[in-house]
Amino acid sequence: MVAAASLAAGALLLTGDRFVSARLPAILGGASAATYLTVGALAAVRYARGRDPHALFVATGTIVIGIQATLGLASAVDAAGVHAIRVGGIAPALAFAEHSILNGIPVTLWLAGWAVAAVHFSLATPWRDRRGRPPLRPTTVIWPTIGGLVAIDLAIVAGLRDLSVGLGGDTDPGSVAIGFGVVGTILLVLAGIRELRFRSSAAPHPQLGVAWLIAALVPVAQIQGVTFGLDLVRWVDGASLIAGSIALSGLLAAERSDATRMRRATDRAEEVLGGRAEIASMMAHEVKGPVSTIKGLAATTSGSYAKLSDEERQEFVGLIEQEASRLLDVVDQTSLALKLDAGTLTFERRSQDLATVVREGVAEAGVTDHPVTTTLAEGVTATVDRRWLSHAVRQGVANAARFSPVGGPITISLRTGEGRAVIEIADEGPGVPVERRAEVFERFSRWRPPGYEDRQGSGLGLFICRGLLAEHAGDASLDAGPEGGTMLRLTIPVDAPPTEG
Repeated sequence: MVAAASLAAGALLLTGDRFVSARLPAILGGASAATYLTVGALAAVRYARGRDPHALFVATGTIVIGIQATLGLASAVDAAGVHAIRVGGIAPALAFAEHSILNGIPVTLWLAGWAVAAVHFSLATPWRDRRGRPPLRPTTVIWPTIGGLVAIDLAIVAGLRDLSVGLGGDTDPGSVAIGFGVVGTILLVLAGIRELRFRSSAAPHPQLGVAWLIAALVPVAQIQGVTFGLDLVRWVDGASLIAGSIALSGLLAAERSDATRMRRATDRAEEVLGGRAEIASMMAHEVKGPVSTIKGLAATTSGSYAKLSDEERQEFVGLIEQEASRLLDVVDQTSLALKLDAGTLTFERRSQDLATVVREGVAEAGVTDHPVTTTLAEGVTATVDRRWLSHAVRQGVANAARFSPVGGPITISLRTGEGRAVIEIADEGPGVPVERRAEVFERFSRWRPPGYEDRQGSGLGLFICRGLLAEHAGDASLDAGPEGGTMLRLTIPVDAPPTEG
């Protein structure tokens, strides 16, 4: 639609045919007035909702044009009804005195209004960063606009010698009118270019840029030859309506985009809240076991302390420490899962040597009852958060140790291929069936391989692992190990090699 409107505007500029019509000016004026006033109303609603200065400037500028077009509509209707203004018609003074003052609205005022609106459009996109500055108040924009328009109107009316009502077929605008037209054209082109170059989350900007560029044809046409207030019509006079229609389309598209974004945000909020409720419920279940055990051990130790031998006391204290560590692990896992699910985890990404990061993750896992073998390619770097990537490796190694027989080897490798680093953690446990591999990455997965049904765990390890990899534009997946068992494969993009020369 935007491309078609642009082509149509170009065709309008190239078409010089003129004809006399008593009704067409009224039709164009009415449509333009309704369009720009609607754009102004929509922009005002957007400003009231989001306090976006861009919307405030657009609303003020388009309302100025809409009011102008309304006055022009009244003039055109009067002309069509009583034929007070025609090609080769009466003088300006006679139009003011004997007919309607609307018929005497000079083209100078028309172009002055467009220049004032163009100032607003050029200020809509920020010239400098407004963050940290006081918010822009409507009165800061509206009252200077009203004062400027009144001052311009009074100055023009006072200088009647330069009024140009365009009552002849080839009447030229006066010097003041030309000045306003040149200023308006330059500012509209500038505003259009800046709208097209400006990038933000607001959807209407590109279409508004096209609208202001097309609107720049309006003052150009009036400078070439006055038709405002006449029965004389040229095709280029429709540029104002085309520009307003494109601006209206852009704002309507923005409203639809905002509605879609709000629905998505609502859906995401519901998903996060649902996930948090699930996590809270499972946390209560997982915490209950260690807390009950710690409470029972503490009560037994306290009530029978004198009867217990030193070995028994030491055993009870060891069990309390073990359950406390399990409880702390559940709390840490749950907290991390909540932050990942809500997207609030903080990442500090820097170029890191991946072999070093993998070694740190293996050491953090603290596996003592499985032989661990590492085969790591050196010199592989990636832009990652060192802490969280090593934590993902730690989760993978701990999971391999938990679900493989004591003494079973765990093999960890690092290699590269096709611009990605691949970290593989393989064990020789019972493995995960293909149909279960997606399930074990879900929150609180309760599935356990045969023979390991009683293994404790929050069911969050692989969920956290995949979430951390996703934050690094990577992924986590399961495959069969080379010696049976399970292979956890972590992939992330590597840094591009330095260019020579």
